[in-house]
Amino acid sequence: MKRANGTGSIIKVKDRKRRKPWRVRVTIHTVIDSEKGITKAETKTLGYFVSRQEAEKALVAFTECPYDFK
Repeated sequence: MKRANGTGSIIKVKDRKRRKPWRVRVTIHTVIDSEKGITKAETKTLGYFVSRQEAEKALVAFTECPYDFK
């Protein structure tokens, strides 16, 4: 299911031997390259989880109370 803009993403990592295949990422900020005319989103990984439901819970908890990565 597609999430709203700016709320993060949940991705399944394609590796059969992983115990925690669900990865949660959030966008930190957007970098604009004026020479090339490209915008890129810098992302950080919140963590890897066993099930998609656990990943959803972690992402919802982060959006309710975001913390600083620095």
